Amino acid sequence: MHHLDGEAVLGYLRARTDTGMPTDRNRTARQRRMMVAIFNKLKTEGKLSMIPELISAASSGIWTNASFA
Repeated sequence: MHHLDGEAVLGYLRARTDTGMPTDRNRTARQRRMMVAIFNKLKTEGKLSMIPELISAASSGIWTNASFA
């Protein structure tokens, strides 16, 4: 288990190589695992109610054609 700060997490999630093999499949799998880990951390700390606040704070740096709903 590794504890990463925000910049290290972004570097880990954005890396396009995994053991020397560039695959988007590995990158998206890391992103999914990180989202689950963040959700589980919020759940174990009883902070699930913070999700709307976190989405609101992050939304200024996110562009998507999908709604958050």
